[in-house]
Amino acid sequence: MLKSVHIKNFKSLRDCRFEFRDFQVLVGANGSGKSSFLQALDVVGRALRHELVFEPKFYETYHWRGCPKNEPIEWLFDFLDGASYKLTVQRELVIERATKNGSVYFETRAESERSDNLAILSGEKEHRVKRRQAHFQAVAKDAYSQFLSAMRLFQLDPVMLAKSSAVAHKDQPVMKYNGSGIATVLDYLLASERKVFNRIEDALRLFVPRFQELLLRPGDEPGTRILGIRDKDGWEFKARQLSGGLLLFLGYLVLIHSEQAKLLLLEEPENGIHPRRLQEVVELTKHLTSSGQAQVVMSSHSPYLVDFVEKDEVSVVTRDQESGETSITPLLQLPGAVKRAADYYPGELVFNFSESELAQ
Repeated sequence: MLKSVHIKNFKSLRDCRFEFRDFQVLVGANGSGKSSFLQALDVVGRALRHELVFEPKFYETYHWRGCPKNEPIEWLFDFLDGASYKLTVQRELVIERATKNGSVYFETRAESERSDNLAILSGEKEHRVKRRQAHFQAVAKDAYSQFLSAMRLFQLDPVMLAKSSAVAHKDQPVMKYNGSGIATVLDYLLASERKVFNRIEDALRLFVPRFQELLLRPGDEPGTRILGIRDKDGWEFKARQLSGGLLLFLGYLVLIHSEQAKLLLLEEPENGIHPRRLQEVVELTKHLTSSGQAQVVMSSHSPYLVDFVEKDEVSVVTRDQESGETSITPLLQLPGAVKRAADYYPGELVFNFSESELAQ
């Protein structure tokens, strides 16, 4: 499991340290850097899954604007057992370095390739992906890199959850960032992991009393499936006829029961969910962490959601008004929060008091 991460020069994260727990909620004002932090973690997962290639454009887009342009973007992940993984991106140069108890056991460098010819851009990108896979083959087999490659960020959208998607094939599919592809995931589970599919149905029956069973019907396009449900009276409904809240809740059930992420990143899961259902979302994700399957980091603007977690599971994200730098501080390390902790629930603390008041 992860112990900490130190991120430098990624967007507003000039020099940001973060200590991981099994379950954590990030709170803070709009523009404080919550999304940037989650995105910074997701970038590493995508890179190790070969879904992202570091090009000069990446460096120019995400590099911290307040420091010299030759300073690299860096991620340093420390694991609880003494291992560490460091990724450095400096324009065309990408360096990966893995250590265990202070000894380097793997290090590799790769240079991105520029292409100004738009006609061959797609082919160049494919070439770079294959080249990078060859360079980092040893890293891909490493257990720590496998953990990091399973980091995934989600911000579910009911419109995307309602869309049809392709029939599942051999390899276990995963939902996209916004929830598209849920029908493909459920189609795979129905065919290959029926026990997991049944657990999702059972959980949905528990929380939605009129629900009876999930349906996967042929979509409008050949080779696709579309999600639906049947209720206790036998009525069938396509996904686009369902409430956004029900679809979102189903999406979180699919993530929690089937997602293989070792570090699950959730952005504002309260959107579209009834406040009473937020407790269930929190409890389900906490069950995932208590079973040792994953660590969870979520961001939230909802005092209702924050009220369902412990004070030591909350961290406050702030951004300095002068420098623009983001920092992340555990709630109970803020003097003002400690002073008021006995009189307020966590959600009341972050709702009723500004970050400056909590820091005093």
